[in-house]
Amino acid sequence: MRAATTLGRTFTGSEGKTYRPSLFVTLTLPSYGKVRDGVPIDPDTYDYARAARDALHFSKLIDRFVQNLRRVAGYDVQYFATVEPQKRLAPHLHMAIRGILPRTEMRQIAAATYHQVWWPAFRAF
Repeated sequence: MRAATTLGRTFTGSEGKTYRPSLFVTLTLPSYGKVRDGVPIDPDTYDYARAARDALHFSKLIDRFVQNLRRVAGYDVQYFATVEPQKRLAPHLHMAIRGILPRTEMRQIAAATYHQVWWPAFRAF
């Protein structure tokens, strides 16, 4: 059951002060082929179809990641995020999250999310 809060766990230090740590997450999709200066080195081996599909559906992947994150965390996780292309042109997400989760859980959430996203059928031209 999800708690009716947007705040993660708190920790009390030895001096009695309460701490509410945050987490910084970076998610990156795999490469589509070697790139130099924003241009594929070998256009024949660069996976243009997957690059286009990822660009179109990356927002769905992020949305599902946040849904899964909130399910696992047990509260309505607050975050601030930005998406940027890496030099190799793969979408890349930076996310500041209020609260923390163990690294193993974050890795499991990311892996499960990628497998849950529906990749629609398409025809390469």
